[in-house]
Amino acid sequence: MNKILVNKKQFLKLFFLEVIGFIFIFLMAGFFIFFFYSNSVQKNSNRIINNQVSFLRGIPFWITDEELQQKRIFDQQNSVESQSTNSKTATRDINEFSKANLDTILFSKEKEILNYNTLGSRSLNYDKLNFKKISANNKSIQTINIGKNFYRIRFLILNHPIETQLGAAQYAAILYNFDLEKSNMELFKNVLFITLLIGGLLSFLISYIVTKKQMQPIVNAWDEQQDFVNNAAHELRTPLSIIQNKMENLLRNPNEKIYDISDDVVITLSEVRRLNQLTNNMLTLAKTGSNMTQLDNTELDIDDFIKEVTEPFLEIAEIENKKFIVKNEFKGILNVDKNRLHQLLVILLDNSLKYTYEKNKIELDVDKDKKGNLSITVKDTGRGISEETKKKAFERFYREDKSGNKETSGTGLGLSIAKWIVNAFGGKISIDNNHPKGTVFKITIPNQK
Repeated sequence: MNKILVNKKQFLKLFFLEVIGFIFIFLMAGFFIFFFYSNSVQKNSNRIINNQVSFLRGIPFWITDEELQQKRIFDQQNSVESQSTNSKTATRDINEFSKANLDTILFSKEKEILNYNTLGSRSLNYDKLNFKKISANNKSIQTINIGKNFYRIRFLILNHPIETQLGAAQYAAILYNFDLEKSNMELFKNVLFITLLIGGLLSFLISYIVTKKQMQPIVNAWDEQQDFVNNAAHELRTPLSIIQNKMENLLRNPNEKIYDISDDVVITLSEVRRLNQLTNNMLTLAKTGSNMTQLDNTELDIDDFIKEVTEPFLEIAEIENKKFIVKNEFKGILNVDKNRLHQLLVILLDNSLKYTYEKNKIELDVDKDKKGNLSITVKDTGRGISEETKKKAFERFYREDKSGNKETSGTGLGLSIAKWIVNAFGGKISIDNNHPKGTVFKITIPNQK
């Protein structure tokens, strides 16, 4: 499947999941904010209405509606006078009786309004009340609208009738004008809606940025995988072709003696060894992206270890007429993975031997830095390294020499493995020019605990 198409599908999938997630969070936050706000507003009006209910239930059965009005004025005055001495009681009285938007409607047994004189002009609006509808629920407070006005209402069956000029009241309806609160709730809802809309639009932008960042490692991993497969196929093709050609040549000459075809055998074995090296390196690199490889740290005597590693390279350098100098100033024990450290040094020393000529010098310096870390420097006076190669030297399958020269050809995986080993140790590796010519690798490896 096309890489661009796959990445686009993955991007869109992650993008819409992010958008849906953000929008869901915004909607839930908006819902709870509006719910608690409206609930708080309704609780305030309910408290005022319930206080009035308590007031009505405390009225003696013989009181008239005029006396009821006078009692409210009297209680109101008392509440103001006692405010300085008992702030709690004063607040309670004002809340119960001094609300201009609170009305109590008294109904007769015949469901007629009896206290028109205390209601004033508002009674004209209350004539539109549907008694049957409001009396259907006398247990809780409900919201109704009369004309263009909204009210919170509580219907009450009186325990004792209240005498009025027009007769005894058997029922009462306490109405709280809810217009201001309703208007504020609508305004709050509109502001909240606009805020959520802006948040929803921002969620698209945030989701795009977040998804792009999330996709970058996926795209990089995809590219690395594709490059790894393509390069591996390319590297495998050459030795396999050589082996196939040499084997076919042997089949075409079945009567030849081994001595006569020894060159073909040597070349075939050389390519087989190269394939083994390549597959081992590829397996090592395949583990770098996972937790399959764990460092097996042990106490290591660095002096003995350096002698063990460099001994075969001293012999090779002598055979190739190259000067190999080993300087070890690190005396003592280091806690480190011996096998990985050995692999690291072999890669670097083999690389230096490969890219140096006769009478060139290779030097290995081992020391301890101020923090007690292992410091390794491998430098040579060979062909050197270009600026482009410095940037790409640690990339998989990268080789500066693409000519196929048998003397310097390799898999292009060595330095990639070296960098992975150093990173696994939590160390650092760098590459630079040696003066007047050649290359310098500097490695720092902390003591593994």
